[in-house]
Amino acid sequence: MNPALIVLLILISLGLFFAVWCFIEPHFLEVSRINLRTSRGKEGSFTKLGKGPEIQGKADVRLFFFSDIHAEMCYISPERLLGEILKAHKEDAIEAVIFGGDISTSPKKAYKGIEYLSRISKGLKELGIPFYGVTGNHDLEIGASDIERCGFTNLEGQIITLKNVRGKDIVLTGADDSGRYNRVWIEPPHVDQDRINILTIHDPDAIVHIMEKPDFMLSGHLHGGQLKLPFKLVFRLLRSDELPMNGILEGVFEYGRTGMFISRGLGCGTLPIRFLSVPEASIVSIYLENEEDTSND
Repeated sequence: MNPALIVLLILISLGLFFAVWCFIEPHFLEVSRINLRTSRGKEGSFTKLGKGPEIQGKADVRLFFFSDIHAEMCYISPERLLGEILKAHKEDAIEAVIFGGDISTSPKKAYKGIEYLSRISKGLKELGIPFYGVTGNHDLEIGASDIERCGFTNLEGQIITLKNVRGKDIVLTGADDSGRYNRVWIEPPHVDQDRINILTIHDPDAIVHIMEKPDFMLSGHLHGGQLKLPFKLVFRLLRSDELPMNGILEGVFEYGRTGMFISRGLGCGTLPIRFLSVPEASIVSIYLENEEDTSND
């Protein structure tokens, strides 16, 4: 057989596999286990930590985080997600479930996202687990009354206090998203420095723009790239996000004193495809520095 024909057949086969796999991958779900610790990172620079440092012992705060459902193109059902939350809660108590924004891709399909999140909310009420969240850049045209129907307590501009296992106050805050175009970075509410601050904000680029840096930050928006193509092509050609151009795409990072996690999210934006970016929901264990930690430096 002609060598050129063999190469052509191989390329066609690879192309077909790629096309088919892109439609299959959105149906998978990884429930990742993420560890965040009190950061001692260098100001103005990122340190990548994968899924976080290996830490022994009981976490100070245990959260379940998911983002970017884009409900009209999400193949992870709310029942499946609730099952994973229940499994995690039985293993060790979940203090709160947090949603990181992007209810739907199109405002015309927002009702699907509202229904999805309201089913999550109903299940969490039965489990006695608080449900918090923020909106994303795709949610700008969804009215406040419809956001309320989702069933989560909106963290934007709010300060919610939780008690951790040691009885210490943990503050949950959030900030609004102004949209991808003509973006304005909205400052989160001020939190006193002696309180541990966990900020949820949809777009992780915010960390380099907001003035008051939190202790911890949870974000989504980037979908892990959704299609992991060489040379950052998706971001070079289709998007204007800052962090991905510097290799900050998903997982755990330290930025100055902030420990941050970027989720790949559950759904698909624009097209119902993913490649090397499996949908993700996460058990986030947060470990706080204490006097014993600092004495060993």
